[in-house]
Amino acid sequence: MYGDNEWFKAQGYSTLTFPCFGLGAFYTAYGDLILHVPSFPTIQTLINIDNGFVVGGAIPLTPNVALGLNVKRISRNSVDQPIGVDTLAGLSGSTNLQATLENLESSGIGYGLDAGLVARMEDQPLNPTLSLSWRDLGDTAFQLTRGTLNPPSQKNDLVVGMTIDGSLPLMGFSAGLEYRHITDSDTQLGQKIHMGAELNLAMFDVRAGLYQGYPTYGAGFDLWLLNFDVASYTVERGYYPGQTPDQRIKAAITLQLS
Repeated sequence: MYGDNEWFKAQGYSTLTFPCFGLGAFYTAYGDLILHVPSFPTIQTLINIDNGFVVGGAIPLTPNVALGLNVKRISRNSVDQPIGVDTLAGLSGSTNLQATLENLESSGIGYGLDAGLVARMEDQPLNPTLSLSWRDLGDTAFQLTRGTLNPPSQKNDLVVGMTIDGSLPLMGFSAGLEYRHITDSDTQLGQKIHMGAELNLAMFDVRAGLYQGYPTYGAGFDLWLLNFDVASYTVERGYYPGQTPDQRIKAAITLQLS
């Protein structure tokens, strides 16, 4: 397992929306573990467990343009440090591992702001839509409430996007292109570009695209109240696309009531 990345993420969320206003609550567990150096084993560990809520609203600027803002409060429990051989040698079971992680855990509270601007030309063929969003404006930092190390902050992410959509007899389609992490000079261009297309056939959705330079595939199944979705994609863990690919699968179930 040396050098292999073990990754997991689980998320639950609930939202309630009204015209030009919405609120929601969420819970996210994220883990990223890599075992290094056989002669002196070390697990580079990042575990974040978040829960919080978000409140947001939108302002129509013109019939085709709207501005949106939301404020979020996040409570984060985090382990963000290497676990060395001296700690690993003392582990004898899952109970000891849990106790060790709790001793290394730090907690904090953070407040973040997201903003977005969207222009949709519904009077034009294919409904071209342009968007600009900025998540975690100024970075979302966490004030320490327990432990010794501040939980890692969430970096801001400036994204520009473009989509088209339309319909044909018995089917619908959409396609989009995004340029992410615009302000991050450490991320290569190939990792910033994302694109995809979706074809809607009755209750089925079929999707394909590119994610950080790698092909991605997905499908969805709509049962009126319940939606089922699955996607296969690859994350680049290195500096440039093709260096250190990490294959991943994500599945989701969504319940929608209106």
